[in-house]
Amino acid sequence: MSVAKELLELIVCPVTHGRLTVAEEPQKKEVLAGLLSGRLKPRTEPDFDLEEITDFLVTEGGDHAYPVVREIPNLLPTARISLKTS
Repeated sequence: MSVAKELLELIVCPVTHGRLTVAEEPQKKEVLAGLLSGRLKPRTEPDFDLEEITDFLVTEGGDHAYPVVREIPNLLPTARISLKTS
C-alpha cells in the first residue's frame, strides 16, 4: 500500500468529508486505463504525468477517486476524478 494506514485514518475527502480508501488493484488498473484512454478525467488538467500515479484514494460511495502521485495523495478538489461515466 502506497498510503500509510495512519494517514488514511486522518484524511477525508475535501468535498464530502467522507472516508477515503485505497483502491484495490483491479479498480486501480481500471481507473488508470480510463484516464489513459480519456474515458475518465480529473476536473481540471493534471499538473503531473499519469505515469507518476502510484495509487488512487476512493470516496465512500465509490463515485470519485483522488490520485496518489509519487506516494503523495493529491486531495485538491480539482484533482478529483469522477468514476461515473454517464
